[in-house]
Amino acid sequence: MGNGKKIWFIEKNRVSKYNRRPCFFIYSPTENPEVFSFGDERRKFVRKISKNSSFLRYLFYNGQYNMLIRKAYRYRLYPTSDQEQEFAHNFGQARFVYNYFLAERMAFHDAHKNDEKKGLTYNDNANALKSLKKDPEYVWLKIGHSQVLQQSLKDLDQSYQNFFTKRAK
Repeated sequence: MGNGKKIWFIEKNRVSKYNRRPCFFIYSPTENPEVFSFGDERRKFVRKISKNSSFLRYLFYNGQYNMLIRKAYRYRLYPTSDQEQEFAHNFGQARFVYNYFLAERMAFHDAHKNDEKKGLTYNDNANALKSLKKDPEYVWLKIGHSQVLQQSLKDLDQSYQNFFTKRAK
């Protein structure tokens, strides 16, 4: 706020008290920016605009305002029985690969505590996964999609990095 620019906020899908339809409200914070917080009632509404307003299109599509708009969609899936089996197989593969390579990493870490190399990386695990898929005992890993296995290794690598940087949840 100290750079002289006036910041405007857009509140979407607020129901208008006159026609009960969703609309957009454009408002600016109060004169004292320390008092203002999102959701606070101490704000001054400047302009009410409809969904299809040209002013709203100007704000979002002009490129002059760098606004981050996050949308989330929720979908409900109704899989067939074959698709349910395929999902269950993919989930089982991902769970197995994650747990298998987590045990590998923990064993490597315990065995090489004083060595220069701290632990296994994603590339080490990906190369080991290739040889694991060739093993006759783990042939069932070839049946599913390879992206499922790779993503579980990436998730493992990210969680391991978060653990050592104290960002684990």
